[in-house]
Amino acid sequence: MVAAIASPCAAATLFVDEVGVTAVQPRSSVRSAVPAVELEENAVLEERPQAYQALYAHWERTHWSTLELDFETDKGSFDALDEGEQRGLLWIFAHRFHAEFNVARLLAPFLLAAPEYELQLLLATQVADEHRHLQAVLRIYEEVFGVQGGIEAVGALADRNLDPVAETLYGRLEHYVSRLSAGSDEDEFLAAVVAYHLLAEGVIARTAQNLAAGQYERLAFPGLAEGQRLVARDEAPHIGIGVTYTRRRLEQDLRGPPRTRGMESCSLGLTRA
Repeated sequence: MVAAIASPCAAATLFVDEVGVTAVQPRSSVRSAVPAVELEENAVLEERPQAYQALYAHWERTHWSTLELDFETDKGSFDALDEGEQRGLLWIFAHRFHAEFNVARLLAPFLLAAPEYELQLLLATQVADEHRHLQAVLRIYEEVFGVQGGIEAVGALADRNLDPVAETLYGRLEHYVSRLSAGSDEDEFLAAVVAYHLLAEGVIARTAQNLAAGQYERLAFPGLAEGQRLVARDEAPHIGIGVTYTRRRLEQDLRGPPRTRGMESCSLGLTRA
């Protein structure tokens, strides 16, 4: 079982920079886990507004099971790391756990506040996706890192590796999302969509995922790499929900009186100290 040790950011840097020397397989033997056509499709979903039906159809076509991920090689690769490198990987996954746990927890108010059925349907698919991602993280903690005790034990270990920047971000997200209810107006809903789908998922989470994915392949963690590929494929239409809804609101404003106060208030709120 992994010892519960606080891991500084320097340990994560050590993992990224030096683990290749001790990895079980040479980096040249690990092939890219993401086909070019999938990367292109993800980019289209994230960058261009889509019909809601197209986003839903993508979800129906791309179901996957956390039970099919194979972490046997990953367990051997983790055991081969030295203590500092293991701490680095635990630090990285503390952020992964908190990200998945918080986004899964914060999605419920969106369902209550969604202004139309098709959007509510898409948000329901996202709720299912985020809980599946959380289950994949819990499997990694148990089967790769050796952490027993379920979500309570994983949460306690991850809490000891949470940094103030991440804690502040989750607090600001909760500020916008927790205000949503069945009686919310569309400006409140827009503010929450910009904070959650565009900034948190589209900028912060996507950047972190892109940085981590190549490292998993390079360092002989094929199960982690495959899981990351599948999560990224799920996240593309999640970002697309935000892009599509925000674009529709902007187009409404062009045809009538300005109503996108929500976007301005959200952007200001997230940049406050």
